[in-house]
Amino acid sequence: MAQVVSDATYHAPPGWILWGGWAVLASGAAAVLYASFEIWRIGTLDDAALIMLVTANTLFIYRFGIFIAPRLGEMFEEFPSARSDPQATVNHLLGDKTVILPGFLFAAGIAFAIWQIDPWRGDRALRLGLAAFLFVNNLIVGCIILAIVRFWRAVLADLKGLDLRVLNLNRPPTITLLRINSQIVMATAFVASLAIFSVVFSNYNFDPIIVIFSTCTLLMVIATYAVPILPLSNVLAEKKAAELDRLERLIEARVRQLTGLEAQHDFTHDLTDIPDMRDLLEARDLVQRIRTLPPGGQISVSAAAIITFLSFMPSLIDYAMSKLP
Repeated sequence: MAQVVSDATYHAPPGWILWGGWAVLASGAAAVLYASFEIWRIGTLDDAALIMLVTANTLFIYRFGIFIAPRLGEMFEEFPSARSDPQATVNHLLGDKTVILPGFLFAAGIAFAIWQIDPWRGDRALRLGLAAFLFVNNLIVGCIILAIVRFWRAVLADLKGLDLRVLNLNRPPTITLLRINSQIVMATAFVASLAIFSVVFSNYNFDPIIVIFSTCTLLMVIATYAVPILPLSNVLAEKKAAELDRLERLIEARVRQLTGLEAQHDFTHDLTDIPDMRDLLEARDLVQRIRTLPPGGQISVSAAAIITFLSFMPSLIDYAMSKLP
């Protein structure tokens, strides 16, 4: 299996490249075998869209893992617990052997659910073929879900120890974390959309399952966005409140000086060092305008808009198709 070469300091773990590559090959082989068996069995290919989209999802997840790994390494340089060896943290997220069992269990759960739903309505052979095909393709999905959960844990564990500056949200690690999380969220939304499309465009008759599946995938996408962003917003809001409190104390001290009152006993600043009132008021207004929810303004808002569109698009198309004559 050829290894992907990157110019970045950090790289995708060898385990991800090797086993992920085998997962992609297995996905392609399973697609060909299942499609051939279906044609042999019923003389046609009723779920071609499902086969193609599910297989494309596997390839996309594999390639996204390779794409995001160097960026994760650069981000973890700013994290206290990972700073000593960011590559080890990346390896734990994507290349740790412990992801295999959860991936296996997730894929087995999907296969079992398909077996119980029985979209082929009693054709035991095709039901087994479909379950096997989806089992193979969901191995890497289960692994990447665990990787996302580990990403959340790594971010949340170090969040309060990060050097976050509420007066400059466009510097690392804030901007780096926001960009990487946006990339992960949009990739999750894309995968979810392809998965929903694969069900919508199949000829299986299970509309209630589409609603349940769409709801679950949408909740996963929302969680991918919200789990890191909301705690980050809370930390930035605390820093913003502390900065506003500091400025209010300076303003109060300047007011007392201008009105001839003595400074409060708990005020430690030399009154000669306090900026002019106009500068203090401008600084206070500037801090008040800083948006901490969502942090980063355009980056977070754009990510939220894109994931919402991607997540709802399959269901909207399905609804529109059901209304066509």
